[in-house]
Amino acid sequence: MNQKVEFIESYIKHSTGDYQWSDNHGELIRCKDCKWYDEQISMCDNCGLPREQKFFCADGERKEGR
Repeated sequence: MNQKVEFIESYIKHSTGDYQWSDNHGELIRCKDCKWYDEQISMCDNCGLPREQKFFCADGERKEGR
């Protein structure tokens, strides 16, 4: 099964306007895919931010099987 995965990457912007890849900082985990996500609760127990399906935080951890 194919799965879409999002990553957090950084780039260096040169004075010419060109971008050069710098580093990969890991996988981005959306709230809806996070083990801490619960639609019934408005705030995340882990990071304290409002829960929204498309949002993400630095402490996100992927649910098992996702």
